[in-house]
Amino acid sequence: YYLESSSALRSVRCLDGRRQELSLRTSLSSSAPANARRLPISVTGTGSFFPRGVQGVNVRIFAPAGGTIESISIDGEDQLVSGGRLHGRQVAVVPVRLAPGQDVAITARMTTAKGATGRALLSTTPGIAPAANDVSVPSTCG
Repeated sequence: YYLESSSALRSVRCLDGRRQELSLRTSLSSSAPANARRLPISVTGTGSFFPRGVQGVNVRIFAPAGGTIESISIDGEDQLVSGGRLHGRQVAVVPVRLAPGQDVAITARMTTAKGATGRALLSTTPGIAPAANDVSVPSTCG
């Protein structure tokens, strides 16, 4: 309930006329009150993994089909790209902790598969607030 998010995708450049470099930016924000640790345990958890009031989120970033995740950063600090594959697509798991009122920016650089020169599509998991989903962005291979 206290997690706000937004994501934007753009095609940065066309590589060899055959694939694209994409940039994804996801912003996460905790709208929890400063005294969130005093909220009921049903909201904060028991504090076993994080201090009560701190949100722990695992963000999963999926590469385009046949593409790769080249790099990920949180607030400009490079992160290890770790995860696995799901239905043939690379998936990176980015653990994030958010204290009440904290904002975090996650940036990922990806490449599409060879031949994927058309518009790119950004899909996100819905949250509590309505937001655009399945957003198509123009290609730089145009």
